[in-house]
Amino acid sequence: MKKLFIARLTFIFATALVLILIISGCKMQPAAETYPPLTIIEGLASSETLPAIEPSVETGPTGKSSANFEIIYITKLAGVAWFEILRTGLEQCARDYGFKATVTGPAKIDAASQVKLVEDAIADTGIDAIAVSPIDDAQIDQVLARAISSKKLTFGHEGTGLKNITYDIEAVSEQAFGEYIMNSAIKYTGGSGSYICSVGFLNSISQNRWADAEISFQQENAPDLKNVLGYSRGTDRFEDTEDKKAAYNKILEFIKAYPGLNLIVGNSMTTGIAAGQVIEKKGLAGKLFFVGTGLPVTIGSYIRKGVVQEGIFWGSI
Repeated sequence: MKKLFIARLTFIFATALVLILIISGCKMQPAAETYPPLTIIEGLASSETLPAIEPSVETGPTGKSSANFEIIYITKLAGVAWFEILRTGLEQCARDYGFKATVTGPAKIDAASQVKLVEDAIADTGIDAIAVSPIDDAQIDQVLARAISSKKLTFGHEGTGLKNITYDIEAVSEQAFGEYIMNSAIKYTGGSGSYICSVGFLNSISQNRWADAEISFQQENAPDLKNVLGYSRGTDRFEDTEDKKAAYNKILEFIKAYPGLNLIVGNSMTTGIAAGQVIEKKGLAGKLFFVGTGLPVTIGSYIRKGVVQEGIFWGSI
């Protein structure tokens, strides 16, 4: 009975996040070319019809019915547009499927603060499952080991480096996602010129794997387009610390240092916002291009004005 209950709860939570990722994805671009679609992994295809699940009266490891089970989802940062979309979807899914859900995150991007939120969730006997989008995979993995010892279910999202989890929920193949972004970006440069590539943090596993795929794809498919930061892993990308002001200042430094720069590839959503601000302020539209992660609420206005080119995030494609 316990195994059936855990399997059901795991399926419900996986379903919740996959549904959210499917319906809230953003890809705003002139689709002049086609490219192999991204892969939704963990066994759920985007075209599947997910069965309705009635609230269960089975008891789980804590003796509670599934209707009283509570999941807490700890994001990288409170108030970020993408995580607010996830909040809306997860809370709706909790109502639809009969469990309780709480979404929270640190007030600033800080791994220690996120670890503290996980520790608080472990200590809270009312919480039965903990999901995390980790800032630092290694630190979160250590504390999730304690969550498992406390008989709590654990889930990761954008945390492919996590090992102490019941289930990892990823919407896309990291390699395919990175290749897709760079393939889209190359066409604006005509395959030549120079670019920079961002990540939120150098220890953020998912974003760095996207960057790995982007840089490798560029080397293989557009050798005349050069990465101004070189090709040594780690120094071949810049860290914007998921901070709009920091990203803005770094982009200003790059365009001053590299006058021929004609492409920004952003894996942190803050890079897209900062790129739009810089390009518009400096009158560089049509000369300096941006392609990377983004949502309508973050860079939609810049796309409509032709200031930046594409905001890509996962959805039903």
